[in-house]
Amino acid sequence: MKRLGPTRLIPGGRYSVEFTVHVAEAKYLDHLPLERQVRQMERQGLVVDSQTLFDQLHAACELLLPTYTALHGHLLTEPLLFADETPWKLMRPGETENWFLWGISCRHVAFYSLADSRSSRVAWVLLPDYAGLLSVDAASAYVALKNNGGKNSDVKTFTMVKPDGTVETIQADTLEVAPGLFTLIHCWAHCRRRFDACKKNFYRHAKESLDLIGELYGVEKEAKKLARDRAGPNATEEEVYAHLLLIRRVLRPQKSAPIVEKLRQWLWTPGRALPSSTLGEAITYAKNQWEGLIAFLTHPEAELDNNAAERSLRGPVVGRKNHYGSRSERGVLVASVFYTLFESAKLSGVDPAAYVRRALLAALANKGTITLPWDPPDADSQQN
Repeated sequence: MKRLGPTRLIPGGRYSVEFTVHVAEAKYLDHLPLERQVRQMERQGLVVDSQTLFDQLHAACELLLPTYTALHGHLLTEPLLFADETPWKLMRPGETENWFLWGISCRHVAFYSLADSRSSRVAWVLLPDYAGLLSVDAASAYVALKNNGGKNSDVKTFTMVKPDGTVETIQADTLEVAPGLFTLIHCWAHCRRRFDACKKNFYRHAKESLDLIGELYGVEKEAKKLARDRAGPNATEEEVYAHLLLIRRVLRPQKSAPIVEKLRQWLWTPGRALPSSTLGEAITYAKNQWEGLIAFLTHPEAELDNNAAERSLRGPVVGRKNHYGSRSERGVLVASVFYTLFESAKLSGVDPAAYVRRALLAALANKGTITLPWDPPDADSQQN
């Protein structure tokens, strides 16, 4: 019987699916630039250039676009999302543009899109008609989207990776934007950092606020411990989470609400500091975010902070420090897709490389196949 070789990513091509997954894993999980991978491969006897490696990644990306879009669709069904952005460079020949990596995540999915704007119009494309809880820092894009659909934005055109996997330049005035349906949840960790920065010059006042915020986190820690105890040692994470929501419904009104009231009285006490001082600015920041800061009291799904969004950007940020950004619009698409699949696999407790390999094999066998991280592995694909 004729022995079949490994499945080729491109029919008749030289490189296998496993080779391409290895290259993607090295770049988007281990933050190894393609040029450095080329040098490593050369030492092992494989002569290849970085353009060839990128072409393999782009071919894989095209196959994975339906899964990329499906992950975004799943995201919009979740009751709580975390959102944040970070700068990204698009380094065209002789020109460098400032882009942004937008990250939106939930408990099991992290979705990424690169755009040349940080405006509310990008947020509108990524969060159309989302009506759940949106946990953010004080970024103006989401506040503007919530208040008036971002109609006051002065951005006329912007280019972005859309959730359908196309890189498109969009005329802002063609978007039928409307005020966001979501509920903003603001971040106590960002608020705490402001007061922590005041300790040197305003120790007593800063300590009062920090102690109260610390008590809020203490209630959350107590709730998590109770949830694990009640769920039992053999409970799944989903079972523990279900108990956590029930416990928060009781503990937050009983224990967190009185702490919040103390903080409210503390913040609105006149004459604590000059508005232009660091303490005054921290107080103003908290008061401006107040509605979103206290929204967790009536929404048990909400977390106290937006740290989950910052954690989801950690991998891409380390990658950016190593390979500096992207070099073309094809590059921003490839980065958006692979970061989405790899980071979603990590959140879902699935081996990232094995997941991407499985998704590619399924798409090669039947173009357009969607493979989500929690889908059970197909026995046939595992044998290829």
